[in-house]
Amino acid sequence: MSARPGPESHPVTRLLRLALVVVGVVWLVLVVTSIADEPPAGAADAPALARSLEEALNARDAAALEDLVGGPVSGDARPVAEFLAGQAELPHEGRWRVAVRDRTVEVSDDRGARARYAAVEHAGRWRLNPVGLLAPGS
Repeated sequence: MSARPGPESHPVTRLLRLALVVVGVVWLVLVVTSIADEPPAGAADAPALARSLEEALNARDAAALEDLVGGPVSGDARPVAEFLAGQAELPHEGRWRVAVRDRTVEVSDDRGARARYAAVEHAGRWRLNPVGLLAPGS
């Protein structure tokens, strides 16, 4: 009698194992490259920071705000982003406007609410410095 080869040595089984390994490696490469392709937090320059901030405020997007607030001086940006998103949630008909003057970002709306933040640049990316918050209307 001849011994039959076990299932682990069958050509189809070996091909399936190889296909699973290849799929796993390709998936891992895709995950790593997609993480590497994500832009760092902040904006490329101060005007882009103002545009992104205005879009995030008008969309009431706290996650997008969190990417724009912070930097090396602030530590945790979440409370400031939540505050800004909360301000955007307050009922009013108008939209938020954001202007940049030198290194100051001014946020205002149609109700007269106004706040100014310092724009900071770190490693080529611009973000708001919540520590640099000036009194509304000042």
